[in-house]
Amino acid sequence: FCQVDNLTPALGLPPQAFPRGFDARKDINNWQLKENTMLHAVQQKVKQPEHQKKVRTANFLFDFSCYVVIALYIITCLAFFFDIQVLPFDINDTGAVALFVFTRAAFAAYGHYYVHAKYPSWKIIFFDSGYGPTCISALDGHVMMHHVYTHSVADLKNRLFNGMWILPPLWRPLGFTLSKLGMALSGTFLQVMTMARRSKKFHEPIGKWWFLAYRVELAAEFFYAFYIGKGVPFMIQFCLILWYLAFVILSGHDFLYEDDEDLFDEKDWGKYQVLHANDFYITGNKYVDM
Repeated sequence: FCQVDNLTPALGLPPQAFPRGFDARKDINNWQLKENTMLHAVQQKVKQPEHQKKVRTANFLFDFSCYVVIALYIITCLAFFFDIQVLPFDINDTGAVALFVFTRAAFAAYGHYYVHAKYPSWKIIFFDSGYGPTCISALDGHVMMHHVYTHSVADLKNRLFNGMWILPPLWRPLGFTLSKLGMALSGTFLQVMTMARRSKKFHEPIGKWWFLAYRVELAAEFFYAFYIGKGVPFMIQFCLILWYLAFVILSGHDFLYEDDEDLFDEKDWGKYQVLHANDFYITGNKYVDM
């Protein structure tokens, strides 16, 4: 965090990333980060030895569950791509599609956590598994420009799908799907090369072999699936996981409700986040929404 007085009008980013006339010095909250705030109290509690022990235990169990999902994903790939059945029962194409959706959804959640965890960790590449977000954009755009400025005009998540709005409504689903397919096959590689050329050196994690290897593996899956005649079921899993995660991302980031205006007077960042921790708002029916 930094004080508003030290900010530049566009936070050092291209002005087109924000609404016209945006000025960070007057359009975002000036947080109070003193010792008598909720955030400071939570930080002090987390640092206690007994709490750190609980954190280490939770981290171990979380990592273990991640490795279990990795094993399930490998088993699914062996069955789908090479017809090698490891489990006592056979995994047909329908079952493989369901398992692909399950494991990729889990990987996206694991990757999201590891992007926020101690860096570097090779497991941040799982953030790319859902074909939507990527770990290279998450490290800066997601961590620094979303969570820090959540519920403000500066939150880049508010404009995550802006590019689709320029298309006619009926073309937006197809446009979004084809856009993400292009990113999965080649777009991310072009993005990486552009970033590397502009920075004159590979930025973490772009220069890591595990990042490049995983991006190659994601793209190779498409080509090999069509090569063995399983292009249709593989594209079905691609569309299912892509749109499922898009739905989760949008519905999991609540919009400003009409009765939330008075909350902008809250200067304690911790209290502000708790007050804004609204449930999923989709239909307005509390028995349907989460």
